[in-house]
Amino acid sequence: MVPFLTILTVAVLVWRYRKVLGLDKRWDQSGRSSADDLAARLGWSSQRGAQRPAAASTKPAGSTGAVVRSYLPKIDSSRLPTALAIGVLVAVVALGLELQGFSLLASLVAILIGPIFGGTYVRSWWWPLVASVTAVIVGAGGELGLLIVAVPVAAIAYAGIRTDVAARIARWNAEPEDH
Repeated sequence: MVPFLTILTVAVLVWRYRKVLGLDKRWDQSGRSSADDLAARLGWSSQRGAQRPAAASTKPAGSTGAVVRSYLPKIDSSRLPTALAIGVLVAVVALGLELQGFSLLASLVAILIGPIFGGTYVRSWWWPLVASVTAVIVGAGGELGLLIVAVPVAAIAYAGIRTDVAARIARWNAEPEDH
């Protein structure tokens, strides 16, 4: 039952990204520039020279005073609920596989597969922390220490965040440029 739920969950995630990227439509005939523009708008492009709207760079007319900057970084918690929900999903799948007797597969889901796919979905700095805590709570490392499990899981989750899957898919579906 749990492997079926895992396959169903992956299918729903793939279907959602196809809808978000517009891959269910025939937009790929517009060319590579359209694909790169879509990837940049989704925030998944690794291009350094992405153009931003000019309105964001202009200052309001009334503010002529000095800008006061905080010494502490502002923490963006807008993606934290999504990261927690995906962490719970990974934990449920891993525990379900463990209860079914698939200990190796459960460890792979909690240590490798969950953090990679969660990182490509969540795309937030909260995800490495949530993935590490999830793997430790699930007991993915068995008898290994907490740091031996948490540090590699955080690194794998970070790799998932930095993976630019949507832009790569958009480039694959775009027409090749003529040189």
